[in-house]
Amino acid sequence: MPLPPGFDDLTTDDKVDYLSALWERIVTTAPPQSPEWHRDLVRAELADDAARPDEIEDWMSVRTDIEQQLRDRKR
Repeated sequence: MPLPPGFDDLTTDDKVDYLSALWERIVTTAPPQSPEWHRDLVRAELADDAARPDEIEDWMSVRTDIEQQLRDRKR
């Protein structure tokens, strides 16, 4: 599919703005549907979590771990 005329001449920020506006138009006029395999994956993950509730970490613990990993990388 060809790009709109002048697209390659836009700055990166303008390209991102254009794509954001295009995506917003798509999802408000004809929202895309997730494929069934996405829903199957979510169902499987939820069932796995329900089967092992003691192994689920709360968001703050996960976030703290990620932040620590990022700090360790910068060293």
